[in-house]
Amino acid sequence: MNNSNTRITVVFPSNRYHCIKEILEKCIFPYIGRLFIFEIHDSSEDCQMEKFILNHAPKQTSIRYFKYPSDITADDKAIRALSQIKTDYSWLMGDGNLVDFNKIEEVLIKEQFEEYVVIDMESIVRIGHMGQDKECQSEHIYKYTNIPIFAMKYFSHLTYWGAPLVKMTYYHKVYKNGVLKKYRDKRSPWWIACTLFDQLASSVIENEKICVGVVYTKFIKSNIQKKDHWWSEDERYYDYTFRKFNLGIYLLPPFYSENVKKNIIKNFRKDALVSDFYLIHLRAIDNLQLKMLQEYKNDIAIIPKYYEKMYLYHLLPRSIAQILDFIKEWVKPLYFKIKRGELL
Repeated sequence: MNNSNTRITVVFPSNRYHCIKEILEKCIFPYIGRLFIFEIHDSSEDCQMEKFILNHAPKQTSIRYFKYPSDITADDKAIRALSQIKTDYSWLMGDGNLVDFNKIEEVLIKEQFEEYVVIDMESIVRIGHMGQDKECQSEHIYKYTNIPIFAMKYFSHLTYWGAPLVKMTYYHKVYKNGVLKKYRDKRSPWWIACTLFDQLASSVIENEKICVGVVYTKFIKSNIQKKDHWWSEDERYYDYTFRKFNLGIYLLPPFYSENVKKNIIKNFRKDALVSDFYLIHLRAIDNLQLKMLQEYKNDIAIIPKYYEKMYLYHLLPRSIAQILDFIKEWVKPLYFKIKRGELL
């Protein structure tokens, strides 16, 4: 049974006016429910976002606006925003998704979301992704109590803003217990998933009764105004995807076995950032270079065959990679339908 006083704060840290404008017009302004409160955390160099909200927001919409210096990092802004949340739950959204909050509210209440400390919010297009969860139905929360299995399956997606719906009385522990500091001291860009799974491990060890879940929904879609990862165009791709991700995983407590940690890393790579499609993209933008592969070889090779795979892709003529990268937008939907078994 849903508590009528429960609220979810949806946090949008962004400096991209066009992304937030799309979200406001298509997702926030049409919302007429009671569950969600929206926070825009703006670090853009101008006041376009603020002016647009003031001039166009419906009076009944619960929007809080916060302005930051333009030089604040996205991570520091999100961490500060989450630390100040007073509602029961938070949903760290970023600006890469479009959500029908009216429909999502119905799904969450029907599925009794308050039983969970963490819910991975997945788009329906990810059913069957990497060959998993082909049997899952949309608009249903699938419950997990085995945290290592949950970690191997969903750690990767929970690194992305837009995925983690989190009970804040639970997540505030990572601030109080120094868990967040452990990962931020290493400047890990993957702190949200790392801190969640670090705290989940502590809860299991302390015999705390918790459950986590995943829901696939047709009410979450990509925001076409959002472009690709800004950090994938230079050395930061290698630093974030390999060195810093590996470090974050090996900072997790020994509750997670070596095998579990290796599987988390492997699934993270397969999920998107070291997939065949993404390696073609990297070659197309000339960021799959031998110099970088050699410099980060030990970090890449922690999982067998990945260095060799990336080496082969770097041999692909860039002109061919650019053509393949151009046509992949038509190929990818068909590919994922086949992976989900929809065309078989």
